[in-house]
Amino acid sequence: MRILLQRLPKAVPDKEKSCRAPSEDRRLELFFALLVLAGTFLGAFLARRADASVLEKLDFLFNSNFAQRADTPSIRVFLASAASVSFFLIAEFLTGLAVWGVGVVPLLPFVRGLGLGMTGGYLLFTEGSWGFVFYLSVLLPGAFFSCLSVIWEASFAMRFSWQLRKSGLTDSEMEAPHISTFLQQTGKALLLGFVGAAVDTLTATAFAPYFPF
Repeated sequence: MRILLQRLPKAVPDKEKSCRAPSEDRRLELFFALLVLAGTFLGAFLARRADASVLEKLDFLFNSNFAQRADTPSIRVFLASAASVSFFLIAEFLTGLAVWGVGVVPLLPFVRGLGLGMTGGYLLFTEGSWGFVFYLSVLLPGAFFSCLSVIWEASFAMRFSWQLRKSGLTDSEMEAPHISTFLQQTGKALLLGFVGAAVDTLTATAFAPYFPF
């Protein structure tokens, strides 16, 4: 009986640790979601001093050229939206492969929110209630999914970079992370980003032509 009790802690999984990991994952995703919101509020504040030319220059990065949504072919709207979110996802993936990525990854969700806030703020300040309705009905649905994919990939990248740093630069016995797992996670984030691009295309096709700008 004594031998059984001595071996029992090693044989039975630690429920406290197994329950703690998902909780930590949720806190990491919540942290990045708050960064997106912080960037959105800052972008809306900065939009007071921005003009249409600024948004046009940042269109590839933020997909912020709302004026072309109504008369642009659907395939171009989809490609522009997909290219914008893919830029952030690829940047997060590459940053996650570096041991210093833990210090850089949080900047990317923040910048994503910054562009979203600048676009929304500019619409509100220049078009008033019409701009607010346009933002809610045309831009926000697709942006929700694309921001969610950026948050997911940021959490994957942060975790991979931290494990890489822990296993390579410290005396920890932690096993080096598997790149195949990271690639699978990135594929899921990309798929969600493409869903956001598809939603962005659908809302632009369905609602954008009815707005007076």
